[in-house]
Amino acid sequence: PPPTPRTMAPFDEPWQSALLIAGCVLAGLFVAHQLLRLWAKSTYESWLSNPSTPLDVDSFVDTAANPPKHVKIALLHRFSVGDKKPGGGSIELSYVNSPHVDGLRVTQNATKREGSKRKHASIGDGPEGATAISLAGRCGGPKPPVVIGTIRMGFGHHRIAYAACSWASSNPDVGETYFHDLLSVDSEEADLIKSTDALYSKMSRITS
Repeated sequence: PPPTPRTMAPFDEPWQSALLIAGCVLAGLFVAHQLLRLWAKSTYESWLSNPSTPLDVDSFVDTAANPPKHVKIALLHRFSVGDKKPGGGSIELSYVNSPHVDGLRVTQNATKREGSKRKHASIGDGPEGATAISLAGRCGGPKPPVVIGTIRMGFGHHRIAYAACSWASSNPDVGETYFHDLLSVDSEEADLIKSTDALYSKMSRITS
């Protein structure tokens, strides 16, 4: 009898199976990437609105030319901050006179943080003590105070802030000059900045 023709099963050849597996992997990666982008964008938008503030982060940049990289922002934020939520309260502030710059007022907590071991100047402790801050109703006056915010993560931030302090202190149209360093305010947020800075410095040393 004549030989029975051999029927080839689909993807019988090894290269065909390899193409099928590669296609499935690529399709899975594409779907995962799209889901990651959707998650990152929704997470980013929820961060902007929770808690609600009058500040619009994206208004400081041209988002049409430089759209926010939602995946990068979300992953870096999760990696450095984790699941920490912003505090809903406020911290009363006082100031001490800078020992380095005449006329410069450095902000700090009005009262010492509970359980803190950091040195704290209390209000009413004499010449070395702190003074309460009262800016209500003065920001629209003839000589409004200037508050210069900075963050102690590298000398670059402080260099720019001190330049602004130098300008404000010598400007006759400016009232008091307050140097608001976020790390000078003893708080959980300051602790988070320190740990993030330590991680950033460590990674910079490793990469260099």
